[in-house]
Amino acid sequence: MYHKAGSYLVNNYTRQFNGFGENDFEDGRPFEIIQKEVEELLTGKLVVTVNGHSDFGSLDLRMADFDVFECHNFWKKWTGGYSKQDGKKTYNPISLQRLYKHYFQESIQDRQHTATKDALATIRLFKEAYIPHMVNLNNYSNRYLNEEMQDDFGYIK
Repeated sequence: MYHKAGSYLVNNYTRQFNGFGENDFEDGRPFEIIQKEVEELLTGKLVVTVNGHSDFGSLDLRMADFDVFECHNFWKKWTGGYSKQDGKKTYNPISLQRLYKHYFQESIQDRQHTATKDALATIRLFKEAYIPHMVNLNNYSNRYLNEEMQDDFGYIK
């Protein structure tokens, strides 16, 4: 995606997380073209994501316009607290890094954070952790859903 040199922040901290240098986007393509291509690519497909609102938002796309499985809606950790409004347990999402480490005993972000590593980790998590769990769960009992299921993953550190 095209950005004029100097129009985005680059320092040692940002480079550590995204790997982008000062001139990496000067030969990029226009935003509108990339946005349209991504929209066409995702239309009619299941999009599996972790914290996808950031990815969709960066392209000015609405998640609600696509068929999205958001992993944060499945894997949550109990905060230890309760809602003041209705007294129900409150939950926080579990990061992709922590989920991946829990299920596969390896880190996905050993050096630079990359979208490719995140995408591969997300799809592996979906295919090798979520789907088998749901298959086993549905074979065992349909009444074991929602709050009880979230508690099962509360031990993830």
